[in-house]
Amino acid sequence: MIGPLLILFLSFVHKEISATNLTENYGLDIYRLLRNYNYSVETHWVQTEDNYVLRMQHVARRYGTLSESRGKPAVLLMHGLLSSAADYVNMGPDRSLALALADAGFDVWLGNNRGTTWSRQHVTLDPDTDAAFWDYSFETCGYYDLPAKIDYIIEQTGQEKIFYVGHSQGTSQFFAMAALRPEYNDKIALMSALAPVAYMQHMASPIPRLMAKYMDLLQILTGLLNIHELLPILN
Repeated sequence: MIGPLLILFLSFVHKEISATNLTENYGLDIYRLLRNYNYSVETHWVQTEDNYVLRMQHVARRYGTLSESRGKPAVLLMHGLLSSAADYVNMGPDRSLALALADAGFDVWLGNNRGTTWSRQHVTLDPDTDAAFWDYSFETCGYYDLPAKIDYIIEQTGQEKIFYVGHSQGTSQFFAMAALRPEYNDKIALMSALAPVAYMQHMASPIPRLMAKYMDLLQILTGLLNIHELLPILN
């Protein structure tokens, strides 16, 4: 009897959460979402060694101020593929990891990978006209993006080590950084991997497997059509 009741309860909660987000927060960007939930947020810009300009959001606890975060354990949260920092806040208080961490006493920093909505900038390249802007990989994000963000947070907070949470792509690029720039391992107090991805050969989804099989052809086709950005509205 407990099983069916539990399923019914979880189904009800899921519907309530979904309805709340659709009616109140659908279409809002991360800044308006945080304001709706009464969280303070500020923008920080970070330049990588290869001249990409990345945006991070710094979030304080609910009804708190960013100055109150100073001295608290710093944590960097990195999103997955086709996502952005908004993934960590869009379910609101008590249901979003970034907000739960902020309310629990952490100094929360949200990262956005190059090419996403919040990090479409470069010192010399234009993402709308320069194909070279999009010539990067998970490995590139691990070699350049993460070290730039980690160093910036350490400089801003004065802490020797920070905590790190990555989801999917956010784990892949961390593994790349840990292997290619092992000196950064000493700057991480703890890395938490959500849906970690290291190798792709066991992927079950048929569409990515089909795309991988014909990747050379797809690259030629998208190049001819001048298509370099995939599903930008989801970022």
